[in-house]
Amino acid sequence: MKKLYIFFLSLVCLSFYSCDWFKTGGGDGVDSIDTASHDTFTVIPVDLPKFNEVQGTVGDGTSMNYLELITDKGDTLSLRTSGANFIGELYASQKVSVFYNTIDDEDVASVVVNLTQLRSKWAQVNSQDQDLGMWLTPEGKVLTDSTDVGYTRWEIRDGSFLLSYPVETQNREIGTVLKSDTFTITRLDNERLELSSHGVGYAFKREL
Repeated sequence: MKKLYIFFLSLVCLSFYSCDWFKTGGGDGVDSIDTASHDTFTVIPVDLPKFNEVQGTVGDGTSMNYLELITDKGDTLSLRTSGANFIGELYASQKVSVFYNTIDDEDVASVVVNLTQLRSKWAQVNSQDQDLGMWLTPEGKVLTDSTDVGYTRWEIRDGSFLLSYPVETQNREIGTVLKSDTFTITRLDNERLELSSHGVGYAFKREL
C-alpha cells in the first residue's frame, strides 16, 4: 500500500509539472505571463511611410527613373519614379500632381498625374449619342453648358480624380456643402480621358 501511495503522489507531481510546461510555451525557461494581472496595450508602429501630395512643374533634370519637380512653393524635389503609376505623359515644363512617400530618406513617387493634359474641355458621348461637355479649368472649376452635368469642382486627391457637386443642407448656418465622387483615371492623353468608378467606365474626347 505504501508503494502504491508513493506512485500516486509521483503521478500528481508530474501532472503539475506538465501543466507549467504548457503555460511557458515548451519548457524553454521563460516564466509564464498572467495576462489577467497586467494592463493590455497596443503597439503603434512609428516607421510607417508618410504620404504627401504636391503640385509643381516638371524640370529639365527629369530622367528615366527620376522626376525633377519644381513645386508651386519654389522647392526642387527629386523623386524616384520606378514603379510609379503615370497618368498622362510626362513632358518638361508641364504641370503635374505627385502622390509620394519617403522611404529610407528617399522620396518615391506612387502616382504622377499630368495636370496640363487634364485641364481641358472634354466631351462625353452618352447612350443617346449626345455630347455632354465639361471644361476642367486650372482653378479647379467644372464649367458646362449642360444641365445633365451637376459637378462644379474637380481636384486630384491621393492620386484619385474627384468631382464635387453642391448639396443643400437643412442647417441654415452651414447652408450648401460640396459632396464628391471619386474616380480612377484609367487613361489620359492628348485625345482621350477615361474614368472608372465602382466598375463603371466613362470615356471622354478632347475638344480642341
